[in-house]
This record gives sequence, C-alpha cells and structure tokens, in this order.
Amino acid sequence: MLENLPSDALLHLLEIFEVPALPPALRKIALCCRAWRDALTADVYNAVALRFSGRATSATPPRTSTRLVVSPLVGCGQKYMALRARSEALHHALASAGQDSRDLSVRKVKKWAARHHPTLVDRVSPVYDATLLMEVCKARGVGEATMVQVATALIEEMGASAARANDSDLSPLIIAAARGLPKMVKLLLEHGAYTKRPGLGRFRLADSRQSIRGRHSALDWVELLLREEAAIGVAPAQQKGLRKCLELLQAAHVKALMAVYGVPAAQPMAPEKVNEIVARERERQRQSS
Repeated sequence: MLENLPSDALLHLLEIFEVPALPPALRKIALCCRAWRDALTADVYNAVALRFSGRATSATPPRTSTRLVVSPLVGCGQKYMALRARSEALHHALASAGQDSRDLSVRKVKKWAARHHPTLVDRVSPVYDATLLMEVCKARGVGEATMVQVATALIEEMGASAARANDSDLSPLIIAAARGLPKMVKLLLEHGAYTKRPGLGRFRLADSRQSIRGRHSALDWVELLLREEAAIGVAPAQQKGLRKCLELLQAAHVKALMAVYGVPAAQPMAPEKVNEIVARERERQRQSS
C-alpha cells in the first residue's frame, strides 16, 4: 500500500468514480491511514464539490466575508446535501405525476430532470422507498407505452440502472412483472435487470381487494399471482399481461441456465433439453436449501 498519496494523484483517482460513489470513496480514503487522510486537501474537496453541483469550474468568486467562509470539507458536504435535495425533488415530482395527477410523460420528466440537474437517478428515496425507475413501473392512469418511453429516457439518456432495487430488494422488474406489463419487462431485461433476485413486496389480485405479500423473484411472483387469481375465479382473458410476462421471464431464465450449463445461445434446443436444464437447476436449488 502506498504510504503517501499526493493530492494530484487522488484527484485523478476520484475522477474514476461516479458521483453517487464519491461520498463512500472519500470516507474510505479518510479511514485508510493518516497519510491518505492528509492527502484530502482543500483542492480535493473543492473539486468534488464542483462535481456535486454539476459545474466543471467555479462560476462565482470565493466569499470574502470571514463570517460566511466554511472549510472545504463542510462546503463539500453542503454541496452533496444540495444534490440529495435536488434528487428528492425530482423523485417527488415524478411520483406525484404517476400516482396523484396521473399525467406522467416523457416531456415532463425531461423538463424536471433539466431543472434539477444534476441528480442521483439511482438513489432510493427515503420517503418513497423506491428509485425513479420503480416509480415509473408503479405509475397509474397512463398507458404502458408511455411508461416504456419514460423508462427508456431514464435508462438510456439519464443513466438509470434497470437492476437497482431498494433495501428490501424490490426491483423495477418485479413491479412490472407483477403488474402484468410485458413491454416494460422486455425493456428491463434488455438492459440487464436481475431475474433471480427475490424482493419483498405486496401486490393486489385482479378483481379483488385481496393482496399477497412475500419475498419472491420476478418469475415466482408472476407464477404465484396467476395461481392465486385462478383460485378466486379471475378469467384467463384478464391474465394476458401476466402470461406474456411469464413467457419473457421463463425465456430469460432458460437463457441464463444455458450459459451456466455451457449451451450456446444460438443453438436451438429441443423442449426435452429445456426441461432437463430446468429440472437440473431446480434440483440444485433444492439441495442448496
């Protein structure tokens, strides 16, 4: 380990990190050793503060009043708190449009994002316990096509992660699958959403006030909802969305198993081979549990 870490080298090192990863990176550097902590000079904190505020260089001259001057460390912390506040404001605007006014649109999301830029697009809101992408998947009163457009803008233009979940591991994929949104499920799978991670959630059954709560993967949630809805007499026509989601998730599951068992993705497989791979995986899971 290096005994000394010059500030210039530290600045170049921190440029590698994305903005959300900067606070924990600074904490780890400060806790590493005294020499590394001493390398966190005013120049380092000022550079990080500029990244939090979204500016390449300082646009305003430094304050001259000694009463208003703060240390670089405190100033960096203030910029980060402002970044979190902007992120929460964006989240509140999107959640309100998706749940209250029910007029969510790509144009509005882009306008809010430009107003509050920069923001932490993958931050889990402590108020809503969700990411921006999860809020899109939970939106009411808008068509699935609009939801897909907003999610595409978040992922491809703003850098949101399709795999980001909250502290209960509830993910956008689980929400979209449980709500029977196949176009959204397809988009999330194409952008790297995790299919096997179980998440804790509660979802309502169709044509019923009943809801089920548990911790399941997206595929298990869809299978469970189909069974429970069939048990209370929900017509198959009302389950088309869930069944399409089931097909997409099963295909993604088989594709992942093919990679595990060394089957080329381009190679066509007979149904017997698919069933054999799925049976082997279930047996492996049974033995591990």
